Amino acid sequence: MSADFYRAFEDKFRGSRELILSRLDVYLPFVRPIKEVSGQPNALDLGCGRGEWLELLDREGFDATGVDLDEGMLKACEQLHLNAHKADAIGYLESLPDASVGVISAFHMVEHIPFEALQQLVQQALRVLVPGGLLIMETPNPENLQVGAHTFFYDPTHQRPIPPMLLAFLPEHYGFARTKILRLQQDPRLDTAHSPNLEDVLGGPSPDYAVVAQKRAKAHILAQFDQAFATDHGLTLHTLATRYDASRVQQIDASRSLAQRALSSAEAASSVAQQALSSAEAASSVAQQAFADARLTRELITTFEATLQHYQHLTAATEQRMNDLLNSTSWRITGPFRQVSKKIRWLTTGLIAWATLKPGSRPRRTARQFLLKLRNWIANQPKLKATILTIITSFPYLGNKLLAIHRRYPHTAQNHTQQKNAPSPSPENNISTYKETLSASRKRSADEILIKIYAELNDQRRTSK
Repeated sequence: MSADFYRAFEDKFRGSRELILSRLDVYLPFVRPIKEVSGQPNALDLGCGRGEWLELLDREGFDATGVDLDEGMLKACEQLHLNAHKADAIGYLESLPDASVGVISAFHMVEHIPFEALQQLVQQALRVLVPGGLLIMETPNPENLQVGAHTFFYDPTHQRPIPPMLLAFLPEHYGFARTKILRLQQDPRLDTAHSPNLEDVLGGPSPDYAVVAQKRAKAHILAQFDQAFATDHGLTLHTLATRYDASRVQQIDASRSLAQRALSSAEAASSVAQQALSSAEAASSVAQQAFADARLTRELITTFEATLQHYQHLTAATEQRMNDLLNSTSWRITGPFRQVSKKIRWLTTGLIAWATLKPGSRPRRTARQFLLKLRNWIANQPKLKATILTIITSFPYLGNKLLAIHRRYPHTAQNHTQQKNAPSPSPENNISTYKETLSASRKRSADEILIKIYAELNDQRRTSK
């Protein structure tokens, strides 16, 4: 493999230098407490590549050294004046004294070496690290099925994918105090996605992961790293698959509910259709009846029009006969006789009305006015009242008749007594009241006037006794 091949491969598939630097920020909460533990913090990056991690450690104040076997990669470090050497990673570790390094890292290196070499790397790192020092190993994540089955094999120098639980087991087995698996570089959209699709499940879990292992140290030293080790990172295949299953169950339940609603709607629609069919049949029956009624109505209208025409003809004929009659010689000759006959009928009707005092007739109104005047005149003639009383007493039948009328209308006599006892209105001061009283008196019937006369005469008789 040529010297510049792997650098060109890294530039194309790993990402730009700026992108890698931004991704490495996730390790700063782990390495910054090292500066508190050691006055002169140092670090060793195995397989340093283009030197992004060395550059970040330099910014953080670490004395960082990198080793790599690829000369093309080392040229990138030399251009940035980074401390990088060409050396074998395991051999370089073996040359270092015990407890001499604060941080040892291997970014995307462990998948390039045999498993036996990886075991040696972990053991030598434990020896070289200071108490509380960190071992960081980042590698592609085979939990991401797209990575484990496809993109991992883009790099021809890769040996085999290493599952996260296996890589975390190695430092535990060789005596590190604690380990933390960091799943990295997943799509931020999936962090809060509750309904991932199948493609998200296959390629959504964190495409890279890292194992951060810490060497044993005193409790107060380890306590400075507790927050970093307690923070979770990334998405597992299990998490996304569980979300996917839950969303599918919800979709199935929703589909089942939708199907049930659709079935209910279909049944309701069928019922409505049946009702509509019944209504249509009823409407058809009504329409047929209406058609029959309309036909009968047309027949009746035709008959009515014929009858109307018949009566119009009769009316026209009658009018013609009337005109002929009115214009005839006999009608003109009998005209005086008709006028005499009309006068005779008028005279006969008047005589009957005067003889019977027919209600509502002019004779009855005239008699009423006469009786009113007679009553008023008799009321002012005490001797005449006594004479009339004597005459009525001589005719018991007439007296009893008047007494019966008085008993039938007692309020009339009472009203007469009240009017008798009341002071006479003054024509000068109560002209309107006098006119109203006189008008009301004129409206009373002849029977009422006779009753009042009898009542006054009766009162006069009791007074004379």
